[in-house]
Amino acid sequence: MPANGDRVYRFLDCTLEPAEHRLSKAGKPVALTPKVFETLVFLVTRAGHVVSKDELIKALWPRGYVDESNLTKHIWLIRRALGHGDQDSGIIETVPKLGYRFIATVTVESAPRAPSPPTATPESIRPARAGRSWMWGVALMAAAAALVIGWRLMLSRPDVASAAKRGVLVAFVGFSNLSRNPKDAWL
Repeated sequence: MPANGDRVYRFLDCTLEPAEHRLSKAGKPVALTPKVFETLVFLVTRAGHVVSKDELIKALWPRGYVDESNLTKHIWLIRRALGHGDQDSGIIETVPKLGYRFIATVTVESAPRAPSPPTATPESIRPARAGRSWMWGVALMAAAAALVIGWRLMLSRPDVASAAKRGVLVAFVGFSNLSRNPKDAWL
């Protein structure tokens, strides 16, 4: 038997594909919010059985408290999307003080396997890598050349060259009081 995600559920003129998050009615897509879609999937996978409100709430909102009115609204949205409005007949039956039952006849099929996407061959990957690697090589060579030229130019000046050889190089910069605050004038 296929895994739950590999199933397609058909009821009335609808097709429900949980793995693809797709619902269609008479071949046309039906838009549902993610939680409403999860509610429908939960009910359809348990078709014919009463699902308690507590079970639905715990399954759909496991991390927190949600008011029962949220669930009621989801059921209403499902009925409306499937063309049954507020009526219980045909799709979802309300079981008073208990929960809901999906009453439409459901057939379960295996989802058709999608063809696997073509994989890249090593030959098609190599040129892209080679193209990027030579660009990095050129960039590194240019950076190294700039450093060597800069160092040579710096050493060609006699005053800088002698200071650099001795390891002593001091620069004096005049300071000015940009804040114009008299107490900072000593700077």
